[in-house]
Amino acid sequence: MSKVCGICGAEHYTKGLCKKHYFQQYYQRPEVKEKLKAYYQRPEVKEKLKAYYQRPEVKEKLKAYYQRPEVKERKKASQQAYRQRPEVKERRKAYQQAYYQRPEVKEKLKAYYQRPEVKEREKAYQQAYRQRPEVKEREKARQKAYRQRGRVLLIDWFEKDQPITLEELCAKSGKRRKFVLQILEEYQRLDLVHQIGENLFKLNPDSPLRLAADSYFKETNGET
Repeated sequence: MSKVCGICGAEHYTKGLCKKHYFQQYYQRPEVKEKLKAYYQRPEVKEKLKAYYQRPEVKEKLKAYYQRPEVKERKKASQQAYRQRPEVKERRKAYQQAYYQRPEVKEKLKAYYQRPEVKEREKAYQQAYRQRPEVKEREKARQKAYRQRGRVLLIDWFEKDQPITLEELCAKSGKRRKFVLQILEEYQRLDLVHQIGENLFKLNPDSPLRLAADSYFKETNGET
């Protein structure tokens, strides 16, 4: 009884495998990979390969090969898997950031977006984009969150006639220190809040804007 390949059942070549599967496993060996890598780095081998791939019949053969549907699908799947690697994503991100910082690229993009046809296309795209249901919902939620931000609600954390520290305001409102300081500066400019010590603030009960401010914040919060 003649031997056959242990994987596909084809004609036996050596070591229980057909020729195809034997060489597939052979070229996956680390020592073989290193040997081939060193071989293809030789200058004379590089020149020989370069001359080979410049032949018209080889170019035609490769062109026909890469037009096959199964080859296209395999290449597409391989490229997608490659782009999903974390190190590839990081490398692409760093390259793109550096690329768009180049002066010549900035000038090229600026000139491109000044074209009338590009402006029209961008305008049409934005109009169609804003009409999408999910975009409308997202914009509605963003506007609602915007109206609830610290610029509107920060003053509600003040207690009448009771001072409050900057750290307490940041903790209660959940806002960053820099943002809270900006709002407090605005309140002080409107004479709604006084700074009575280092990082210590208090409402101004005598402010002419206090009554109007109370009414505004109650309406904003949905109070009657």
